[in-house]
Amino acid sequence: MVFSLFACGGQSTTTPPDDDASTPAGESGTSTPVDSNVGFYDPNYDYSQNPTYDVVYMMSATGVLYDQFDHAFAEWAKKANVNYSSFSANGDNDLFVTTIETYAAQGIDGFLFDADNTIYPRVAEVVNDLGIPWMSCMAEPLDDEGNRAHPVVGFDHYQFGVDMATWTIDYAAQHWDAKPEEIGMLSMDFSLSPQIHQRTEGAYDTFIAAGFPEENFIVVDGATSGLFTAEGGFNLAQPAFAANPQIKYWLVTACMDDYADGAARAAEQAGIADRCVATTCGGSALINHWDAGEESCWKSAVYSAQILFGEGIFFALYAFMSGQATPETIFPEWIDHSTGQKYAYVNLPTFIIEKDTYKEYMEWVDAYTGINISPYDSEYKGTQFDAKGTPPANYAA
Repeated sequence: MVFSLFACGGQSTTTPPDDDASTPAGESGTSTPVDSNVGFYDPNYDYSQNPTYDVVYMMSATGVLYDQFDHAFAEWAKKANVNYSSFSANGDNDLFVTTIETYAAQGIDGFLFDADNTIYPRVAEVVNDLGIPWMSCMAEPLDDEGNRAHPVVGFDHYQFGVDMATWTIDYAAQHWDAKPEEIGMLSMDFSLSPQIHQRTEGAYDTFIAAGFPEENFIVVDGATSGLFTAEGGFNLAQPAFAANPQIKYWLVTACMDDYADGAARAAEQAGIADRCVATTCGGSALINHWDAGEESCWKSAVYSAQILFGEGIFFALYAFMSGQATPETIFPEWIDHSTGQKYAYVNLPTFIIEKDTYKEYMEWVDAYTGINISPYDSEYKGTQFDAKGTPPANYAA
């Protein structure tokens, strides 16, 4: 399963377009511009005025991120008067596709998909033929030619790499008296996913721009094992540490939580934990460690809460079902017209969380969404974070 990770949505105080100005779900094109806030939760909108839609979240497999999305969608469904359920295919791609047809026969109104990237063209073909609205979750759906096949709510993956590398380089400067030639960066990649590989590209460019030797940038590729586990991360990092004794200090930029977790364990076993620092794109597993009182050389994550990541996805689907927008018109400011894109790609804000800051961020998420998920209420100091990103100026070209 190839997936991309995380982040944040936003709230709207604007009522969606009137019914007589909306386009029925499933039809393409509309003569009325879609409000840019449609696709996010609106606390002033009466969701009970619409039918009670039936929505299912279909997962290729189970895991921490899927479970958190499942919880997030269930919470948003309560606010939107939606009947919600979830399904896991347990890694069976054929079952995933046939179950779409089963749900369609039962009268499902909308799908949320976390499908294996390799079957997205087939998934899109089936659901579009059925005429049922849908949104993807952690991966960008591409057609057989590699073009974006549907709107996406996600992240700037190259910037992920930049942010991870910058944080680890700053950490090294603050904590180690090390020469540039003594410092190496271990980029934990998954090259079969173009999006995930962009994280390695961002980390590489940042590492080189900071003046470190190119030969000290070491890439390990999870595509060689296919294990999306801490064991898989350990198996990637351990030989890399052993094969590069010339590197005294290690900066680990991992493409996912489990790889960072495994790399931290490998550093401990190799006796270099005090000369190693790891970060990742993700953070859910890291928060679980901190909550359990566990610490290691895995010190931070580029993070955004799953409840915020899920907001734009869930309410884009709601907009399709209720006729407020179509896939071609949702999030109009996020359609990159400069490159001829047909569908939006919404980049959501992310934040670097550390042990001393994550509780403040998580409690802001609770305050912002009105959904009490985190147990740190007494520690919240009222810090405000950005909830929505800003589209690049060239998108309007």
